[in-house]
Amino acid sequence: MPLLNGERFIKTRPPSTLQPEDEVFFCPVTLEIFTDYNEYFERTILVNSATWYCAACGRGPTTYAEAVQCEVTDARQLNAYDSSLAAGLLHIIGSAKCRRLPELVELLCNFATNRFFIGEFVEFPLNK
Repeated sequence: MPLLNGERFIKTRPPSTLQPEDEVFFCPVTLEIFTDYNEYFERTILVNSATWYCAACGRGPTTYAEAVQCEVTDARQLNAYDSSLAAGLLHIIGSAKCRRLPELVELLCNFATNRFFIGEFVEFPLNK
């Protein structure tokens, strides 16, 4: 879920007293339902403003839809890695103090170059 002001965005749940004949306002970007037009209007302005950040990579400021798309893309790229390698690298990223991407990439490359991870498949020649 994208970040708003550094915190995860929590969608509004429909009221439990909602009846099938009640008039509602639907926000297609967040897939939320509102019974009050002012709340709907405020949410529409909020999701279209460039105040959102991708929770996976921190890219932003973007709109809500762009931040969601960024998270989907990042998840696809992360799934391309072996799970043992991804788990180790994510642990390093979570523990890292640096926030600039070039510093983080250098840290990961330096760490992973000469190390093996639990569960990682290793290939080596037997006849040498």
